[in-house]
Amino acid sequence: MSRALEKARAEAARAAADVEKWVRAVTGAAGELAAAEATEVTDPSQLDSVGDAAVRARGKVGAAQRALDTAETRRSVARRAVLLAEAADEDDEAARVERDVRAHESKVQNLLDQLRDLDGVPYDAVTAESTYSDRRRFGGSGDGQVFQARRLDLLVASARQHRVRAAVLRSTAATGGVPTFNHEVDYTFPDWHAGTPLTGDDVPDSARDYAASLTPEPTAEDVATG
Repeated sequence: MSRALEKARAEAARAAADVEKWVRAVTGAAGELAAAEATEVTDPSQLDSVGDAAVRARGKVGAAQRALDTAETRRSVARRAVLLAEAADEDDEAARVERDVRAHESKVQNLLDQLRDLDGVPYDAVTAESTYSDRRRFGGSGDGQVFQARRLDLLVASARQHRVRAAVLRSTAATGGVPTFNHEVDYTFPDWHAGTPLTGDDVPDSARDYAASLTPEPTAEDVATG
């Protein structure tokens, strides 16, 4: 986890605690207002004091609500910042794996060159794209023949998944929703086909949690009406 992500999560936690504090303040002020408005006077001389109490309580409710609105905005910004920091971490990890891909391909090519020099004929390298196509087409096997995952296959798949996860996080931060298909995110690769459902591992838990936090809780009326 990067330092940037740690800081973003800490800020989000502070923002969430601030929201809870102002929720309690609004609830308390609303209780004071309800009590003041329910107060029954027994003498006209009490009208000023009771009215002043109601005005003060109403002012407290308004001030607390405005503070709560501001706190909720800061919390929303902080939550999106966490998603974007996670996306940056996913991209960094993808870049690291992509360097491993290039290094592995270079080692394989060196071995192929040695075979050519030894045997006097060229040997073709298997590319990341062709092995990926085999796995997509046959799902790992076909006609009794098993297509074993090469180390290159695994590295390429890992890098691509990190890129997809980063794209999902950025999409969720921008839209508030979790994408369902690959064409809903800003990332493509060789042998990419629109309309492919994203897998569970493609969608980070934090994206799901953020989207769920934006969904209003059902009211009693919602439940009653179905």
